[in-house]
Amino acid sequence: MRLGVAGGVLAVGGGALAPSLPAPVEAALARAQIPREAVSIYAAPVEAQRPVRLAWQTRTAMNPASVMKLVTTYAALEQLGPAYVWRTPVYLDGVVDQGAFRGTVYIQGAGDPKLVSERLWLLLGRLQGMGVKVIVGDVVLDHSAFQVAGHDAAAFDNEPFRPYNAGPDALLINYKTKEQGARVTANGANAMPVVSLIFAAGIFMGIMSGTKMIDAMSKVIISSIPEAWGPHFAVITALISLPGTFFLTNDAFYFGVLPVLVKAAATYNVPAEEMARAALIGQGSHLLSPLVPSTYLLVGLGKVEFGDLQKFAILPAIGISAIWLVTALALGHIHFG
Repeated sequence: MRLGVAGGVLAVGGGALAPSLPAPVEAALARAQIPREAVSIYAAPVEAQRPVRLAWQTRTAMNPASVMKLVTTYAALEQLGPAYVWRTPVYLDGVVDQGAFRGTVYIQGAGDPKLVSERLWLLLGRLQGMGVKVIVGDVVLDHSAFQVAGHDAAAFDNEPFRPYNAGPDALLINYKTKEQGARVTANGANAMPVVSLIFAAGIFMGIMSGTKMIDAMSKVIISSIPEAWGPHFAVITALISLPGTFFLTNDAFYFGVLPVLVKAAATYNVPAEEMARAALIGQGSHLLSPLVPSTYLLVGLGKVEFGDLQKFAILPAIGISAIWLVTALALGHIHFG
């Protein structure tokens, strides 16, 4: 059965006032801390001959808020139909001469609400497909399809560039808002160092992996451990994980170095799962590594120098790892030998 529902803030006439709300609805409102008197609900099958399922405060006037979209959506479906497609005609008045269009291009707005940059690129792509590489002439933007009175975008809340303050426009491009560009400008200074670091870290790891330097480092670590220390491989791995996850990314250490350590530890009957637990001990200081982009973003937003953060936090971070190691040994998750 299809069910038509208008809830929350839409006042609808013709429904009887329900003496109470269903228990699940009451419970949901209580969890959200919304008083029952603050909502209006009208639920009925789309078929007019069927009875109303629920009518609660349907004659109480309330602020429609976003429920107003139901009215505009209904009007659009009623007037235009569900298969309507917005089109923005482009007319060319001139000739194409060796890739250059000489004349005037007319772009006629027809009310498309989602004419964004990406669709304009597609439009230009179609022009290029017609052999137009450059326009030598004028581009005329036709907004005349809508005849509207003057609109003050700042009148509501003095935020004229917000999307919700855009006025009606037959040729509405990018929602007639500069808010997105403003957000990019406001946060670009913080984002660019992080993006640069990610690229740099990727290049660094590509060099480390491609030149087999990680394999060589792993073998050096293994060969430097005396054979008599073999049964203590889990504790040694825990200690190695501190500089290992500081100077290498997690991927490099856990997928490059740790498998070699696990293989070596197996000759001393040290279980692989115990080695995995030991390798996590170094995570206490990992976020202070210069290879962690999120830390750069954090210090950038906090206006703190990365070096100052490391000086302040490195000893406490090592202390946390030491506590983890002692606790793991005490609980038997890692064995000393």
